[in-house]
Amino acid sequence: RTGKTAWELATYYTEAFLKDLKGLKIKSPHHMPKATDYIAQQIQTVQQIEANGFSYITSDGVYFDTSKLDNYGELARLNVEGLQEGLRVEAGQKRNKTDFALWKLSAAGSHRQMEWDSPWGRGFPGWHIECTAMSVALLGQYFDVHWGAEDHIPVHHTNEIAQCQAAHGTRAANFWLHAKFLNLATEKMSKSGGGFIRLTHIVEKGIHPLAFRYLCLGAHYRAALEFSWENLQAAETSLSRFSNQILALPDGGSIIEPAIQEFQACVANDLGVAQGLGMAWKLLKDSAHSPANIKATILAMDSIFGLSLGDATALTIAFEIPAEVTQAAEARKLAKAEKRFLDADAQKKRIQELGFDILDLAQGYELRPKR
Repeated sequence: RTGKTAWELATYYTEAFLKDLKGLKIKSPHHMPKATDYIAQQIQTVQQIEANGFSYITSDGVYFDTSKLDNYGELARLNVEGLQEGLRVEAGQKRNKTDFALWKLSAAGSHRQMEWDSPWGRGFPGWHIECTAMSVALLGQYFDVHWGAEDHIPVHHTNEIAQCQAAHGTRAANFWLHAKFLNLATEKMSKSGGGFIRLTHIVEKGIHPLAFRYLCLGAHYRAALEFSWENLQAAETSLSRFSNQILALPDGGSIIEPAIQEFQACVANDLGVAQGLGMAWKLLKDSAHSPANIKATILAMDSIFGLSLGDATALTIAFEIPAEVTQAAEARKLAKAEKRFLDADAQKKRIQELGFDILDLAQGYELRPKR
């Protein structure tokens, strides 16, 4: 559709993803591995699984034999006997309903943009093996926390655990955390949902990305969160009030140790950041402490929130205003000064037709993209 290669598309969307991370003030991880850079490790992992007797070969690839694991599906509490064959994947030569591909062979006479040589023939990795190979290479065979969304439980994470058990004798991670979906009205915002709202769409409406971050912080990760423009604008208003009240407090205070310890205990209890945010609001109104100490404590909490609460310019958005919008705004300003109110109203209507709102201020006016 775009005329780009698979490699070009990967680069394009990676750059878009990294830009959004920056806009949301998400810290970069120490490692950001690409699956295509770890093909050798993926092949080695499949070979280890094969050597341990947990795989078999068919005409189209290497498959994991889930019947060899007594506890397969434990994470998802799968009723393996009652499972129906997936509608999107034909059973083919699979021995069991839950078996999955470790390495797929390219069809004879075909050429894929992404394919590699392997001991089993030219082809490409299965959907799950890349995660096992990369995490083991960078974190070890058994690490602390593995994260993902709730849709990863029944298949992807279940199969990751199976691969690690077969290759290394571990379940990969000690804790498996799963976030509930972000919902758009009544529809799940996912690849099968039909459409996306991107961060750029939020910025185009004059809403800072940190307002979306604030919205997300207000719900526990294991609670579904509904996205709507009304909810986002309410979050923006709340964040603006919160930030302005903190900025108005004097500097030079000391952290209130009992408050920060209570906050840290709250966040450490299954990432209770939403409850911690409520604690920060409560502290802001606490007359038992000096304003300077309250500010110092909330700014310390902001190392977790990541809302840039001590930065007076953090919520400022730079966006381009077309020349004709500025001209209409100046014409309206002049018409108001000369008491030509019908002309001023006409210019305001023109500004709105061009996709902007105009807000009258004590000193001049402000233009913002129409929401």
